[in-house]
Amino acid sequence: MSILIYHYTYLITNTNTQMKYIGVRSCSCLPENDLDYMGSSKPLDEAMETSPEAFVKTIIDTFPTRKNANADEQRLHEMYDVARNPLFYNQINAPFGFCNAGKTGKDSYWYGKHRSSETKQKLRE
Repeated sequence: MSILIYHYTYLITNTNTQMKYIGVRSCSCLPENDLDYMGSSKPLDEAMETSPEAFVKTIIDTFPTRKNANADEQRLHEMYDVARNPLFYNQINAPFGFCNAGKTGKDSYWYGKHRSSETKQKLRE
């Protein structure tokens, strides 16, 4: 049985400061139901600690493959030059082909870093 994976780009906005974060995500639920995931940026995480209710996630677009989603994230990062733009939490412009997703089960829908079960559990916590 194959698991359906959704790939999408998203924007997180701090409604207090208007600072933003652009990211890419793959998940097994509909993107609009992926409410618990709010990025993977240390500056964003630190900002969210003080007022998590101020952060709003918006789905920018969905894609049939992670490769397409990564390309859109890269396009958006370059368009807004997020690494140098003081209005963004992003610290780097995503390089072409960058993916920080893990492998799930025996089916490799995602590519990138392969993490141990212990590391995956720590990330979930």
